[in-house]
Amino acid sequence: MNFFKNVFGNPKRLVGVHKHNKYFECAEAKVREVETATRNPLDAVNSHPLWESWLRHTRKTPPTQAELDEFDARRVVMQQNVAEIERKERKLILQERAEKERDRDDDDAAIVPFKFGK
Repeated sequence: MNFFKNVFGNPKRLVGVHKHNKYFECAEAKVREVETATRNPLDAVNSHPLWESWLRHTRKTPPTQAELDEFDARRVVMQQNVAEIERKERKLILQERAEKERDRDDDDAAIVPFKFGK
């Protein structure tokens, strides 16, 4: 067995595929890795957060497709909520600016020019 390990290394076991990325685990060495579709290691940065947590050993088991789908659905709802909050905030900012302009115009109208003489 040691000869096999020395010559071929620890065999990798495919544990999942997500968006053309393949996720492997080498059980004996407790090594986890991703093989990206482009073979560019920088593309691994764009891996799914649940897969990322599995790669970093913060989760014991690989994510299931149901977990990935649920996570993505929550992400969509969160993005919609953020967009709605930003829309309301922009509206509030515009209202505050308009009120300041009205107040400034009212202050300017209240100023009576002083006349010298008559």
